[in-house]
Amino acid sequence: MSSLALTPKALQATGSGPLLRICRFVAHEADCIGAVRQLPLGGRYQPFTEPPGVLDAHRQNQNHVTSLDVAHTSPDGNTPNMAASERDVRIGDRVLRVREAGDLDGSPIIYFHGTPGSRLDIVWGEDKVAEHHVRLVTFDRPGYGGSSVAPFGLTAVGEDACRIADELGVTRFASFGMSGGGPFSLATAAVAPDRVTAVGVASGTGPIMEVPGSDDLLDDADRAALALLPGDPVAAAAMFAQSFGPMIGHIFADDADASEDTSDSGDEGDGEGGFEPPFSPRDKEILAEPSFGPLFNASLREGLRNGAAGCGWDNVAWVGHWDIDLAAISGPVNLWYGEEDHGVARPALGQWLHEHLPTSELTLRPGEGHFGIFDHFGEMLDALAVRS
Repeated sequence: MSSLALTPKALQATGSGPLLRICRFVAHEADCIGAVRQLPLGGRYQPFTEPPGVLDAHRQNQNHVTSLDVAHTSPDGNTPNMAASERDVRIGDRVLRVREAGDLDGSPIIYFHGTPGSRLDIVWGEDKVAEHHVRLVTFDRPGYGGSSVAPFGLTAVGEDACRIADELGVTRFASFGMSGGGPFSLATAAVAPDRVTAVGVASGTGPIMEVPGSDDLLDDADRAALALLPGDPVAAAAMFAQSFGPMIGHIFADDADASEDTSDSGDEGDGEGGFEPPFSPRDKEILAEPSFGPLFNASLREGLRNGAAGCGWDNVAWVGHWDIDLAAISGPVNLWYGEEDHGVARPALGQWLHEHLPTSELTLRPGEGHFGIFDHFGEMLDALAVRS
């Protein structure tokens, strides 16, 4: 179950490789394969074309560096907001790569990236974070980006988030997750209801096996992996991870190969051998935005640079049995969904969560799909920050 938290069954069409096809579509619409070959780890992110290997050397030097500071500037270009900083937080024999941005004195929000994704998911919105007086903390889940590979479930990631907050000197905070990160936002509130002041879920997936009619999101490979649970989560994670292979191959393809892939006339459209990605018209417009599409692709590249182990464990965590008690969540929960989202954040999943979370408020936006966070980021921050 994979690709932007859009599962194989939801993407499946005749012919080969639904994951590869959707990656081609994203790359084509965002015009970012080749435009974002490397990515700086701080500051105002802009696509650039430094020679291959520059970022690799930079990352190698980052292995034992505790922080990286690069100043952001306010929209008027004059007043510094807060430096975007990164550090490695050690938990036992593991390391989690953590990023902070926004206002150090602002309301703290811990953000959980999508499936796949990375701590860089919200780079496109970091100036807005500062404008709204929010201190935004993001981190790579185990196996993504700069974090160590390790098995995990919903509870384990919620506990990691609390340990990160401890490391940063944050006592109480809001949790916020997008897409495949939504369940982890909820999990953190279930693990630490006394610390999480508010919860935000933007186009988040739900407990698929609990929601009537949602098992159609699973394909045969998903079902085979799911059948290994709960007995053999390691094997299940490995099987789930395999479905991300085509995505990784495409995202890291050479420019010439990517160009050939995106020019394939069978990539889009209906009919035999064709594939129509389940993005709404508004999603396609957002992916084509220069301020979003290239950075979205760059976050995928960062998250998947060491392989798909994190994706596999994500799927174990939220495709299988949820190891949290939703009834333990006592604070306000904001559920934001698009009526035209046809993947694993379909409105029925948001409705199910709403029905099982007494303190929740569900917002369904007509004409919107999976990436409503881009259009409504400021109001989402305000809804969470007011209580944190």
